[in-house]
Amino acid sequence: MEAVIVSIFLVVALLTLFEKYLKQYRLPIYILTGVALVLTAGLRKVGLDPDSLNYEYSFLHWEDMTIAEVEYSFILISQFLSQFTRDVHTLFIVYALLGVGIKMFAITKYSNMWYLPLMVYVSYYFPTHECMQIRTGVLSAIMLLEIVCVSKGEKVNAALLIAIGFFFHMSALVLIPTLFLKNKPFNKKQLVKWGGIIPVAYVLYFMGFALLLNLPFDIPGISWKPIRREQRKGS
Repeated sequence: MEAVIVSIFLVVALLTLFEKYLKQYRLPIYILTGVALVLTAGLRKVGLDPDSLNYEYSFLHWEDMTIAEVEYSFILISQFLSQFTRDVHTLFIVYALLGVGIKMFAITKYSNMWYLPLMVYVSYYFPTHECMQIRTGVLSAIMLLEIVCVSKGEKVNAALLIAIGFFFHMSALVLIPTLFLKNKPFNKKQLVKWGGIIPVAYVLYFMGFALLLNLPFDIPGISWKPIRREQRKGS
């Protein structure tokens, strides 16, 4: 799979250089690239990454899952798909369609240049989200649309998107503060304040501090995840 991802990345990088010459072919090629990404993530071999084994177990035993282990959307999707097949790749394809599809649609809302941000996406976020953390992949895609709504002052739509994102991954709660942001140019003081968050975050990280893990209480499904004995054996 690594070779396939690298090949797609190289093709997208090449398209980045010639995007302005693609003209009427830009959209069809863009869609075909999305199809290739969906198939790559959706048809990957189970066991290639640790998460896929856990997802396969959860998919096959969705009746035993609770919302403390996986979000309700995962249970609903698994319940629906299991009526037709027990192949977990159908689950992977559904999540890839959502994660890749929404992200690529959101990219068109951010810039007139589609392939440059797509190249950045394929280089890192695609293998980590769509090929491993599939629930997070859908949430991160929804987040891109939510940011667009915040920038336009559409707070109700942004809140609705956060609610939908929570349906796919509980960590969507961390997006709530973005509802209070405004799309206005920063002055120097604000640039220093917001820019300072990055080095502070690095310092906290290297000190071993993780906010969600160091809270005095547990957040089900986020700060801890119960691991079933069968899953441990399977991995």
